[in-house]
Amino acid sequence: RRWKRSLRVELARSQGMVRRQAAAHRERIEQDDQGESDEQGLEPQGNAARDPGMRTGDLEPQIFDEHGQLQPQPTLLQELIALHPVAYATVSSRMVSISGLIAFALVVHCGYLLWNRYPDEEDISNPFLRMLCFLRVIFVIPRPYAWYRIYTLHNEARKQPTGLLVAQRCLAASNDKWVKMNDKMALGYCSWLLLVTLWLGVRYYAGMGPRSLFEQSLLRHALMCVIFYGMQKLLAACGM
Repeated sequence: RRWKRSLRVELARSQGMVRRQAAAHRERIEQDDQGESDEQGLEPQGNAARDPGMRTGDLEPQIFDEHGQLQPQPTLLQELIALHPVAYATVSSRMVSISGLIAFALVVHCGYLLWNRYPDEEDISNPFLRMLCFLRVIFVIPRPYAWYRIYTLHNEARKQPTGLLVAQRCLAASNDKWVKMNDKMALGYCSWLLLVTLWLGVRYYAGMGPRSLFEQSLLRHALMCVIFYGMQKLLAACGM
């Protein structure tokens, strides 16, 4: 655990330096405000003049670098990688390999529902639902390579000799264009699943006319997707 202790020491030193720099930066701002107030014959009013962060409405403490530039706060993903780099890389690589196969099987099932003919349909009905199924099948085409890319990057990251190198590889993987594209397509899939589930659920519970065999099959498919999505998130959380 030597690298962890050294990392904590470096973090403590950097935090102390950042606090001193931030205090010096606030002091310079207060002096400038005091000078402007003296020139205008005004006095600063309350805490707004003493704390520049309160004037701008900032609720979180601001962090400045050695040049006095404001630094952005780390995201939740960056904090997770920094705290548990090896666990994050391991869970990401294993989960994408397992969930990718199940997700591909669900897409094949969706395609089967789309092209299948049902006895209660003389022609192709439910154009809105069939269009949604067609969009899902089309937009999933680039995702297998994105899953392979995610698996390769995180599998290489977890094989690094130190935790610091693992964290660096994981951060680099999160900025990969295929990883970002997969995140956007996953958000689109969640929107698709929510729309289909609400549409079919409202028709089922509100009794809005008879449901066709296609709608019944698609509703079962959507419920399987919801169960799979929930189990995927639960297993990922337990793995961390």
